[in-house]
Amino acid sequence: VSARHCMQILVPGIALQEFQRAAKFSLYPNPVEGLLHIRAAEEGTPFLEILDIRGKILFKKMLSHNNRWQVKVDHLSPGYYFIRVDGQTSRFVKK
Repeated sequence: VSARHCMQILVPGIALQEFQRAAKFSLYPNPVEGLLHIRAAEEGTPFLEILDIRGKILFKKMLSHNNRWQVKVDHLSPGYYFIRVDGQTSRFVKK
């Protein structure tokens, strides 16, 4: 004996804004050894945070008014990190 039951499930646009948002900044090189370059889409004075994979904040700083910055990361151990610039998060690898 077998039975078939079909049900239509409508799922609202979960995290749709996340995909539509343009990136506010880019990072290079990635992976990085000593100096991480950050380029923003617009000029501003953003707040920067670097977090480890557990979410612990390792570094935070208000950046100068510009759209390009350099951050020394040579003090970090090799591994994966997150960088948050004005609320938008990206990840990078420290060699």
